[in-house]
Amino acid sequence: MDSHRLTSALADTPIDEEDKDVDGDPGYVWAQALHWDVLRGLGHPDQAIRRAQWDYHHMRGAPQAFSEVLDGTELVVLGTAERLL
Repeated sequence: MDSHRLTSALADTPIDEEDKDVDGDPGYVWAQALHWDVLRGLGHPDQAIRRAQWDYHHMRGAPQAFSEVLDGTELVVLGTAERLL
């Protein structure tokens, strides 16, 4: 866990210059950068964060289907599955 990165993200104070607001206002320019820093601060690997972002990007286009899946009782596969060796 990277407590410095997590603390900074939760305080809305980006560590990386590229994530800071260009007008000098405090906080992050993009919510994605904030989310990335929080997940990174919690120790999630970059690959898992990228996968979560991909899943969100592709699922947000179909909130109705996602809602139906959450309300259902059947096993449903969303997206692709990686083969375990």
